[in-house]
Amino acid sequence: ENGYVRANAAGHPAATVEILQIAIGDWAPVVRFAAADNPNATPDVLQIAIGDNDRGVRAKAADNPAATEEILKTAIADKNESVRESAAKHPNATADVLKIAIEDKDNSVRESAAKHPNATADVLQIAMSDEHPWIRSAAAERPNAPELLGENYLDLAKDTEIQVREAVLNNPNADENCIGLIAMGQGEWVRNPETGDEDWVPQDDAHLRQQALSDQRCPE
Repeated sequence: ENGYVRANAAGHPAATVEILQIAIGDWAPVVRFAAADNPNATPDVLQIAIGDNDRGVRAKAADNPAATEEILKTAIADKNESVRESAAKHPNATADVLKIAIEDKDNSVRESAAKHPNATADVLQIAMSDEHPWIRSAAAERPNAPELLGENYLDLAKDTEIQVREAVLNNPNADENCIGLIAMGQGEWVRNPETGDEDWVPQDDAHLRQQALSDQRCPE
């Protein structure tokens, strides 16, 4: 029998659990792929799929809406980054899964963890120290990041990368202290030879500073 015929059966919206249990043990990867991708797949079927030798099958198991925490914990430890990324993006990803994901060697996995609505303060604290600015930005733009990080959120408003500070500025829950720091801009204090006073000399982020100055949250 043609493998693609069996795959069509395994991927059919009316496929029963019994059909999927048979399909997930099929010799053809395309059939197992279809079974793991089927929204009718039960956790038992997905538990088999997440141990498959084909990374595409494992990724589909980690993507499936029925994936449990146990399945996602297996997926986040997978050798393939696409499987780990699927786990980090999954709506059912728990704090424990995301704590592993935010330490991943792959940038896309860490970014997915930082963006996840279930990310805890611990996860965001690690994300805001990431070497890549887009991951720090992902932490900065989370609406609940100011609440979760508290005073530490101010560090993102002082980040050396404009895109991170812009993410803070665009966060509706960033407070006046954050906006004030962005309005001040990145720069340094320079002594004025005429007056002897130190003047603040901003760097080249004038556009972002102007946006912050125009923001209603900016302190006078």
